[in-house]
Amino acid sequence: MLQKFSRLKGCILVAAIFFGGWLIRSGSTPRRPADAPKPAFQLQDVTREMGITFRYKDPVLDPQIQAKMRLIFLGSGVAVADFNGDGWMDILLVSAGRDEKNHLYLNQHGNGFKEVAEEWGIADTNRAGATVTPVVFDYDNDGRPDVYLARLGCSMLFHNLGDHFENVSKSSGLGDCLSSAGAVPIDYDGDGLIYLYVLRYWKPLNYFALPVPTPRIWLDGLGTSRNGGDNTLYRNQGDGTFKNVTPVAGGSDTGWSLDGGAADVRGDGLQRLYISNDFGPDSFWTAKDRKLIDSWSRSFPSVDRRSGMGVSFGDLAHDGRPHIHVSNENSRYYEPELGNYLFKFSGTDDLATESAYAWGTSKCGTFNWGSAFADFDLDGSEDLFVTNGFISGDPKAGDYEYHLMSSMSSSTDLIRMPDLKRMNLKGHDHSCMFWNREGHFENVAEAVGLVESWDGRAAGMIDFDNNGSMDLIVTTQNGPPHLLRNTVKPGKRWIELSLVGTRSNRDGTGAVIELRQPGQRPQYRWATGGKSGLMASSDPRIHFGLPVEADVDIMVRWPSGMTDHLNHLAPGQIHLLKEGGSP
Repeated sequence: MLQKFSRLKGCILVAAIFFGGWLIRSGSTPRRPADAPKPAFQLQDVTREMGITFRYKDPVLDPQIQAKMRLIFLGSGVAVADFNGDGWMDILLVSAGRDEKNHLYLNQHGNGFKEVAEEWGIADTNRAGATVTPVVFDYDNDGRPDVYLARLGCSMLFHNLGDHFENVSKSSGLGDCLSSAGAVPIDYDGDGLIYLYVLRYWKPLNYFALPVPTPRIWLDGLGTSRNGGDNTLYRNQGDGTFKNVTPVAGGSDTGWSLDGGAADVRGDGLQRLYISNDFGPDSFWTAKDRKLIDSWSRSFPSVDRRSGMGVSFGDLAHDGRPHIHVSNENSRYYEPELGNYLFKFSGTDDLATESAYAWGTSKCGTFNWGSAFADFDLDGSEDLFVTNGFISGDPKAGDYEYHLMSSMSSSTDLIRMPDLKRMNLKGHDHSCMFWNREGHFENVAEAVGLVESWDGRAAGMIDFDNNGSMDLIVTTQNGPPHLLRNTVKPGKRWIELSLVGTRSNRDGTGAVIELRQPGQRPQYRWATGGKSGLMASSDPRIHFGLPVEADVDIMVRWPSGMTDHLNHLAPGQIHLLKEGGSP
């Protein structure tokens, strides 16, 4: 009986792997009819042309796990911000290899980038530990974007002094050595200070020199795991220091958290925090009365558990409440119905509805990671970009999933898993560009120029030439980034808003922005201070594409509760909006 079951299991496995491969090939880059409408934008790779030469390097971990390190280490993160205050967006790319340098690229007014990480004091963060994600937030409200580095090992905080960074990791209280995968800036009580919700993927071990005897490293259950690191809510004390208030305020989560996002998703003035967990169920917190209240079972009572990767917010319904895109793994042989989520609150109750299948965003290859909503074609409707691909190896060296699944169960510890060697694991895949066709999305990646395959990770939005078209900077798991110039002809069909809080936090994080034009649907954006999906901080300016070239009226509801109305703003410009600046 056991032999028959083993043979049957093997047949099912082989068929599933074949079918999964078919899904990858047919799902990521569908062939469009020759007469299909063509998107009005193209993405051109200008990485080298613009002077970006960075290449990500893997960390060196304990010898017991180094040969399968990529199974638990994410890849390269990216942060976009105006670090030197000249009005042009700069790029920070982080590496993880031992003694490998981060690269900080200052924007040369749209004519390329200059690398200055050494001069700015943020190049050497990998002598001990491995850097994962740069998170940008102005923690002291001085108008200069500071940088939190989530790292395997000890986290770091860099204070921006205008022409260089000061390492304040120890004095700030954010330099804990519990390992972190990312963080979400959130002004969850409207006091004008940004707190930091730190995401812990790994349990607190020294992965560079594991103790003897070696404790369990891998998950304790595929869908219900609760043995990852424990997330931390740090309160901004207003004096340059942070305090762990998780035991009092809430937010504890050990579900192997990868990403999160905070916004007013119900339209009721309260910030909600959605956390995507790789192995445990996702989490959903309501910020109320200076606490994070667990709202998952109330808002998502029938949602099945999936491998949560990235979280991003987009305006698809034009009703003041965003859709929440959650990237997931899309086709395991034992869970063929997995896919991305696209949640939406109706505003009449606490229940979220799921609409990814209806919108056409549920399938994008196999392993989806970072994502970014933006109006790439400037038609007044947001599109969605999603990175894809896990570990590209040599197909001739074998399929790692076959070796893994045929030799052990999903609960086997990492140390006893087979080595990756040069094998392929859902790699050689394509990113997806979901074009908004009013009520559904169409994947037009190939049609807009995305024909190369890479193991994409973070997706950062950046208008690097200040021309009103949204470009992209995409990182990979083990290689160079890709700066993708958007070649749409913008004219005056756009507007960008740079928020400056006064009573609120200076970044305006937590604000809701409404835009109106005569005869057109309203548009909405949710200010996150640039936090935008897995391992990414994007251009913090609020960007709108406009269906017509006409003046716009803007309403900003700030985290402080103040509301500003600004009328007849000219399109085709970047406007500075200061809290309390209503006429």
